[in-house]
Amino acid sequence: MVTYWERLKPEMDARNMEVADLARAINVTFQAVAKVRNGGAFGSANNFKAATLFGLAPRWLATGEGNKWASEAQREAAEAIPSLQATLGTVWPFPTLQPADFEGLGESELTRLEKTIRNRIEELKSDRI
Repeated sequence: MVTYWERLKPEMDARNMEVADLARAINVTFQAVAKVRNGGAFGSANNFKAATLFGLAPRWLATGEGNKWASEAQREAAEAIPSLQATLGTVWPFPTLQPADFEGLGESELTRLEKTIRNRIEELKSDRI
């Protein structure tokens, strides 16, 4: 029988997330995630948050039954992460954001978002000087 952790861990690994990263991303304690790692499972609210973070169907994450992915688009986005990382030559730097999060945004919205991020990075770098 596949455990909750055995379903959760590959999704974390695909995004190079550690226990502390997952805890921060879904706003739970390190100990709550460690409990899952040691054979427990999240309650329904935290299961939903973890499933949503990874684009998984909450029922599948909780029980291993049903469809793994919440939607076809999320499945495709999750499958694209390794090739995206290989193309970039680096790890995706935002463990709580996934490519599927950008679905539905128009070209002008994506351009504005990119400009905002670029400007903020420059501000942070200049603060170090």
